[in-house]
Amino acid sequence: MKNLEENKKLIEKTPELSFLLDPETKEFKGDLNLTTVINGNLEYTSKNEINFSEGTVLGEVTYHKYSSIGALGKCLLSFLIGLAMLLIYVLVIFFVTKKLSFKCLDKASKLSPMQLLISLGIGIGLVIVTPLLFLLLCLSQIGALLALLIVIVYILLALLSVPTIISILAEFLKNTIGDTLLAGKVSDKVAEYLYLIDATILFALLMLIPFVNVILVVLTVLIGTGSLALTAFKKESAEIIP
Repeated sequence: MKNLEENKKLIEKTPELSFLLDPETKEFKGDLNLTTVINGNLEYTSKNEINFSEGTVLGEVTYHKYSSIGALGKCLLSFLIGLAMLLIYVLVIFFVTKKLSFKCLDKASKLSPMQLLISLGIGIGLVIVTPLLFLLLCLSQIGALLALLIVIVYILLALLSVPTIISILAEFLKNTIGDTLLAGKVSDKVAEYLYLIDATILFALLMLIPFVNVILVVLTVLIGTGSLALTAFKKESAEIIP
């Protein structure tokens, strides 16, 4: 039994154990006398500790005090750990691509809405074509190594899709509210990382919403891989110097 509410639901569905709950308050009674012997250990969570009669539980009895604040604290801690790991991953990828002069994230963040739709179509195409191409190459005598290479490339694109989408979100925040908040207050380089951190937090919060998180994961992989593939073949516009 994991928590108090699960204990109560289980007992209410079991007529033989209905005597454990007070019929009016639906709380656990202070004492527990069972005719059935538990051959093993018992671990339970409840607001009130149950006093088992001698010989009822042959093993060890472990009692955990139920606390809604404790449960909330565990959820918050889990979220913060996940957010920290995501931040480290995104910032490391962003820093490495900057140092190596890979402009894939910068190019992807500058895509127009129409280009993002095109990226979505490319991402859907990659999902369909990649496994088919892998199977065809595996069936051939000389294509097994190439098939493995294609799968590795797609996995790398999928891993980079999260930082790519977060870069797009960061650019969106910069163009909407970022200039108003940070204009003239910090350097452009610092502001770039601040936008990235804000976008990562927004992404993590959206992942907490049921159903939205599933849609977000699918769109992240499709648009992320599609935009990386699109920007790989996108030529930079030449800058005219007067």
